[in-house]
Amino acid sequence: PAHAPLREDIARAVVIASRWDRQQPLVDPMCGSGTLVMEAAMLAANFAPGLMRDFGVEVTAIADMLSMEQIKGVWKRQIQPVSTLILGSDRDEQAIK
Repeated sequence: PAHAPLREDIARAVVIASRWDRQQPLVDPMCGSGTLVMEAAMLAANFAPGLMRDFGVEVTAIADMLSMEQIKGVWKRQIQPVSTLILGSDRDEQAIK
């Protein structure tokens, strides 16, 4: 419902650059559409960037689809439950919805 002015890859880079250790609580009091907190949660879960996306190279002769599926399978098996508190809030109720 809210426009996300921060790209996912930049948000992930910001979380990494913050030196957050994935163990301490993370709070974003002005989260807007939640890009930072979502990327932090995915990072804490060991969720590989782009895992749920398809890439153009996957349908070319360059890529072997079986190997792409195998790679994605390895990444999916590395996902872990998140036990860290990650909290976002914003004054814009529409952004929170």
